[in-house]
Amino acid sequence: MKKALTTLALLAMASAASASSNVQIYGVMDLGIAKGNAGASSNPGGNGASKAWQMKQSSASRLGFRGTEDLGGGLSASFLLEHRFTPDTGSYSATSPFFMQSTVSLSHKDVGTLWMGRDYAPMFWLAVKTDPFGMDGVGQIGANQYADFNSNSEIASRTNNTLGFKSRRFNGLSFDLAYSFKENGSNSQSGGNVQYQGENIYAGLGYAKVNQAIPAAGTNLNSNDELLNAAFSYSFERFRVMAYAAQGKNKNFRTTTNLYTVGMDARIGPGRFKLAVSQLDSDVNARDRNKIGIGYDYDLSKSTRLYADYGVAKQKNLSRNNAVAVGMRLAF
Repeated sequence: MKKALTTLALLAMASAASASSNVQIYGVMDLGIAKGNAGASSNPGGNGASKAWQMKQSSASRLGFRGTEDLGGGLSASFLLEHRFTPDTGSYSATSPFFMQSTVSLSHKDVGTLWMGRDYAPMFWLAVKTDPFGMDGVGQIGANQYADFNSNSEIASRTNNTLGFKSRRFNGLSFDLAYSFKENGSNSQSGGNVQYQGENIYAGLGYAKVNQAIPAAGTNLNSNDELLNAAFSYSFERFRVMAYAAQGKNKNFRTTTNLYTVGMDARIGPGRFKLAVSQLDSDVNARDRNKIGIGYDYDLSKSTRLYADYGVAKQKNLSRNNAVAVGMRLAF
């Protein structure tokens, strides 16, 4: 009798919770086989200095939880937690369980969303929307899109201890603002973007700045403290063309890095063909590099696809690095 009453109480609580909120579980499982030539050039998404066949993911596998509660009057409260892992071993892909996204937010349908926690920086959205590979796999342009911008070796795509605002879209226009607070001696990163999304056209302008950047001792690499990026794409009936440019500045060492990319994806048969070409030019000549990525996604369903990707990169005065990967991605 006691167990029955307890069960009924739990069911009543669950029913009350579901009446006022909506919690979803989502995720991605991605796993494939990749092979590289161990060239010395930097190649985002490649196999680095290994010639071995590797079982690895192209899209980061993840398990996420998100929930929304309707507060009435157009207001809603929500949370987002996203965990990343490596499916070939089942291990964490980072030191913290929810390293990728961890936010709580308050939204109004006519204004936008105020959020706190760890999430993508505003500049990220321009980069990912104009990389045909979505910053995934051996063909991706990837972190090169930040033109060597890096917040004292922290991952530039996301920021901790952040207060942000994402506006709703007004006649195709929207904007993001974000500021990460200095905690435990860490750097602070601030930034914003303005984006336009029309029926066929996408355009965006973004900015990021590291406050009190502390470059690694004796080096001027990966310590740029300011970034400006711009993105554009146009969609035709069967294909889309993309262009992207970014400039990173290191004020400590007075160096500048520029990146230019063009790309396209096209519906061919039951899948999608992808092509990306990028060129990075730096005041530090040893950092100059280019990359070409090519691939094809074969859609088995709306949520499952097979892929085959190839990426080759060449850095000044270093040997060429290339990699190929084939695998499967399932979203749920």
